[in-house]
Amino acid sequence: MLLNQGDGTFAAKTDFVVPGNPSSVAVIDLNGDTYNDVAVSNQITLGCISVFLGNGDGTLQARVDYSAAANPVAMRVADIDADGKPDVIVAGTGINFFKGLGDGTFAPAVQLLAGGLYGNSVTVGDLNGDSKIDLAVTLNSRLTTLFGNGDGTFQSHQVWNTGAPDLSVGMGDFNGDGLNDLAETHYSHNNVAVLLNLGGGNFGPPATFPSGVGPKSLMIVDIDGDGHQDMVCVNVTSYTVGILRGQGNGTFHPHIGYLTGASPYVDALGDLDGNDSLDVATANQSSGTVSVLLQGIGAAPGAVISITASPVSDRYARLLWTTPMVESYGPATHYDMRLALGTMTAGTFASATPVSPGPSVGPGGTAASFVLSGLSPATTYSVALTATDAFGRTSPLSDIETFTTAASDLIPPAQLSLYAGYIGNDYCVLRWTAPGDDGLLGTAVSYDLRMSTTPITDDLTFAAATPIPTIAPKVSGLPEELLITGLTDGTTYYFAITASDEVPLTSIRSSTVTVTTDVGDTIAPATITTLSVIASTPTSFTVRWTAKGDDYSYGQATSYDLRWSNGPLDGVTFYTVGIQVAGLPVPTPAGTIQEMLVTGLTPQTTYQVALASSDEVPNTSAISNVVVLTTPEGTAPAAISNLAVSSPTSTTLQLTWTAPGDDGTTGTATSYDVRYSTTPITDNTTFAAATAVTGVTAPQIAGSVEQLTLTGLVASTTYYVAIRTRDEVPNTSALSNAISGTTTATPGGSGSGGGSSGGGACGLGSGLTTWLLLSGFLLLCVARASRP
Repeated sequence: MLLNQGDGTFAAKTDFVVPGNPSSVAVIDLNGDTYNDVAVSNQITLGCISVFLGNGDGTLQARVDYSAAANPVAMRVADIDADGKPDVIVAGTGINFFKGLGDGTFAPAVQLLAGGLYGNSVTVGDLNGDSKIDLAVTLNSRLTTLFGNGDGTFQSHQVWNTGAPDLSVGMGDFNGDGLNDLAETHYSHNNVAVLLNLGGGNFGPPATFPSGVGPKSLMIVDIDGDGHQDMVCVNVTSYTVGILRGQGNGTFHPHIGYLTGASPYVDALGDLDGNDSLDVATANQSSGTVSVLLQGIGAAPGAVISITASPVSDRYARLLWTTPMVESYGPATHYDMRLALGTMTAGTFASATPVSPGPSVGPGGTAASFVLSGLSPATTYSVALTATDAFGRTSPLSDIETFTTAASDLIPPAQLSLYAGYIGNDYCVLRWTAPGDDGLLGTAVSYDLRMSTTPITDDLTFAAATPIPTIAPKVSGLPEELLITGLTDGTTYYFAITASDEVPLTSIRSSTVTVTTDVGDTIAPATITTLSVIASTPTSFTVRWTAKGDDYSYGQATSYDLRWSNGPLDGVTFYTVGIQVAGLPVPTPAGTIQEMLVTGLTPQTTYQVALASSDEVPNTSAISNVVVLTTPEGTAPAAISNLAVSSPTSTTLQLTWTAPGDDGTTGTATSYDVRYSTTPITDNTTFAAATAVTGVTAPQIAGSVEQLTLTGLVASTTYYVAIRTRDEVPNTSALSNAISGTTTATPGGSGSGGGSSGGGACGLGSGLTTWLLLSGFLLLCVARASRP
């Protein structure tokens, strides 16, 4: 254990012995004495967890061991059974549940899953909106969920297809809809898969984001303080921590890699130097070291050197340079490139014209290029740039490159390299790379693609061939693809292509491509892999997918076959037990989005759904990815009818109301949506446009009196407030009675009541306490914050 000295440095380590191979550590108060305690999972054949109770002074009491299934590798602490006492969940050979007794001791382990299932990672949280703790686990390298019953027991597990073997799982709200989404590291694919929560315990198809080489462990946190959940990924192969900053809509900025020691195994997060920003520490298995990455510490990126313009035409110039080298904790994130007529100096760089959009930043030390377009012929320009990192530190100015454009356009587009892709009985796919306007610079104006049933050997036979309608050229270097239809079975065709610019100057004719079509249609449509549930009610659900083609992913299929079952669906049971859905839409062209509403279902019932498509023969695809969903219950919370305001000050208003239930006026709802505005809230439209109040406490049992203080308001202002209530589905109540209240003119003055306003965000801090493993020992990093 290394105690933090408050400035990002640590005192000498203190060792605490465990039975062997410590694999996961949790730090939390286990016995209610306000001191942090330690729980360790030991990855040994006779598995166990070890508990050290803390004394509050950096020392620990004697170790107590509890038997677990073999090789426990991952652990989480949470109040699983809702009795107010922390419990322990351990993943290894099966899943073990240790019920906490509240005094730092635990009941014997209960095996939740066995039967040859091995868990690599586990995380906990509410996944289906019922306010009960659920589990997300990687079992046998497959993402698996277990929905909790709130008493320490769990429903049957469900397996989700993420497209690759899974290693580590994380949970967080990535798109701001109030539902926990899931993320999984794909070690062999060097990416992280994100599955967005659709509600009711259902998840959409995986979207993958590159993370670095060999992603192992994963943590979900708002590391940059922008209110969006980010992903912090330890990459054991590339010796980096990959930061994927969330954009708040379920997508992420490109990852930024930060160098660590050799083979980082786990990471920890906390404010290690007291500057109110989260820092990262990793335990490095091979080097036996700890790497500490402090936010905002380090040097700026180096200057770009040797920037050159080559080649240069009348309207384009390609710039070449080497990306600046950067420190592991301060990579460059963007360039500021500026262009000036004539000459430029360091003193005139700031007044030069910014190039927008400008170049993107690659890894340090690599070759970079960027094409300047829209230049004037026979004109002298100067260009230079700086690089800035994520902390706003800017490099010195690069070399200043001065060049002069050509007087006129004498350069035709570059020659194209044409080749054939898929070939069917009545179609083929042609592919090439877009040339430029001037050689490989810029964008050409048009293509001339021609086809013949006799060989195209020279410009005369090319001119005699049949022109084919084609596409507008893309920017130089981008891939082009064109589907040619209406061909004849078993026939040989010849294709060639040229490109022209605005003069027009025409490229050299491409080499001729020979295509012989198939005899008969034997190719089935491609398998649909994007089937997902986008909405569900107690008696229906809506599925969405991307259409595939007639042959592979080209053309247009002829029909769909959508089926559901209450049991597992596969290539056999889809046809033997699946219930066929009538009234399916006609397939649209490949790549378009289609939807289907399925009705006549039963509330609170689990269904599996899959889809196949056929062409005109019919050749039929394999069945799609299988989607599992559970229809929600049917009753929404009752509308609040007695919302009232009282005790106004110059900056606050006090709200009170009676809690509705989960189902009408019974049970306990899941969440409140409180909103305020300075204009009246009269319906759902004006409610949606109002400002949402954050940090609202979860509902109490139906009939309880609820209170909320709105803060951060403006003096002498009338605010309008309303509330909607959600259950775990989420079913949403009707709008409450809408009220208004007016803040006082000065602090402590009187103001009008009879209404209310919802305002300021509730600040929320958290105690961040994380342990790391270091050559068999433990590292403790603690950052404390308080909740006002």
